[in-house]
Amino acid sequence: MTRQSSPAAKGLRAAALLAAGFLAARAVDGRPESPSEPVVFGPLAVKGLVPPMTGETYPHAIRFARPVWLKGFALSLLDERREPAAERGMFCHASFARVVPGGLPRVFLNFQDGYEEFRLPPGYGLPLAAGTYHLLSMLQSGSPDTDRAFHLRRVVDAVPQDEEPGLAPLRTLNVGVEGSALGLRPVQPERLYHDGVRCSHWWVPPGEREFSVSFTAPEDGSVKYLAFHLHAYAKEVRLSEEGGRAGAPLYRGRVELDERGEIRRMPFYSSAEGFPLAAGKRYRYSVVYDNTSGAPVSGMAGMIVFYHPRK
Repeated sequence: MTRQSSPAAKGLRAAALLAAGFLAARAVDGRPESPSEPVVFGPLAVKGLVPPMTGETYPHAIRFARPVWLKGFALSLLDERREPAAERGMFCHASFARVVPGGLPRVFLNFQDGYEEFRLPPGYGLPLAAGTYHLLSMLQSGSPDTDRAFHLRRVVDAVPQDEEPGLAPLRTLNVGVEGSALGLRPVQPERLYHDGVRCSHWWVPPGEREFSVSFTAPEDGSVKYLAFHLHAYAKEVRLSEEGGRAGAPLYRGRVELDERGEIRRMPFYSSAEGFPLAAGKRYRYSVVYDNTSGAPVSGMAGMIVFYHPRK
């Protein structure tokens, strides 16, 4: 994974590439298919030095002919031989999203190194309307000598809603730590400033530091699943009630890293019992980075909350 600042020209190129990827996603309309069957797609080429979030977006269409329950999703990076890739640090992300005309995609999942399988607790499903969804995938490289082509293998566990009417529906809440709110310098301000203020992609200084954000629950419910998106050198995630009861957080997860600081395994939370989410209550999402590289590294700290509304 690249950890040095990139020139402004690369930032402008990133803006063009990402916009092109979204336009391509709107143009591609996959045929209705049996999503439970494994599908290999690609190739995704990566050539030369490609900093995080500056590669070309590869839009892969997944179409549901009827409304479905999404119960699981597995995604793995394959090498040139279409075998599981051994490298870490080259898979920037793959976002499962619904592209909104005239806007940014609505993201339901982010896959990356160390997070290759999503599985909801039994009895629950994420309701998705009929139509076309996309995997928006991107690679990265820290070496100017890189010249590779990868594939992705995906398996979607989705069932028509009328075939399992008894599943309990989940809703999603996207929470992100904004680097600009922390006074941190953004990595690519030309592209990542959504409204001129917020930036979810920033430089993490050397050393151990904690970054956090406060948010409000939209309604009463019960949290059943938590998914995260982090970068290299991330150490820990926590979700707590803000200003509430002392003691252990609602969830605390550790990130497993390799000797280079790349992510080997991501934390996630999954429980049919879950824990309560109260409307109007403030919660705090915190992420700890331990940057031992001696130089700034790119950082993100996204969280997607899957909760069952009390209603």
